[in-house]
Amino acid sequence: MTATLETTVTVSWGQIDHAAASVRAHTDRHRQLVVGSLGVHAAGESPGRVEVFVPAPDQPKACAGLLAWMDTLDHATLVLRYCDDDPQARAYAQLSDGTPITVVAPLDPTRLHGVESDRTGEWVLHWLRWQAVETA
Repeated sequence: MTATLETTVTVSWGQIDHAAASVRAHTDRHRQLVVGSLGVHAAGESPGRVEVFVPAPDQPKACAGLLAWMDTLDHATLVLRYCDDDPQARAYAQLSDGTPITVVAPLDPTRLHGVESDRTGEWVLHWLRWQAVETA
């Protein structure tokens, strides 16, 4: 018996265009949001999605940037990904038109006060606020 893998992936340019237009309209409406880099992804029949990395000159500003995005998104779930070399805080959410978006704030591995494993939810929100206080 021989197995073959389907390697053809149909890129949905319409989904990419829709996701790009959605995030552009969102940042036009919310001019206070900062973007370090932005990616738009789509494959097959799945809807396009957006991934934003907030700039991270330091941890307090990265956390404040993620919180600013959180204030403008719908149905957000927060995750703090703990690891020694690339810790991140992430918000998985939707833009107002339902386009999926992930906003990522890189964290300083030497400043993960009180974090010893991955965390989610309200705990992450409070931790981000505590970290962002230094920018005030």
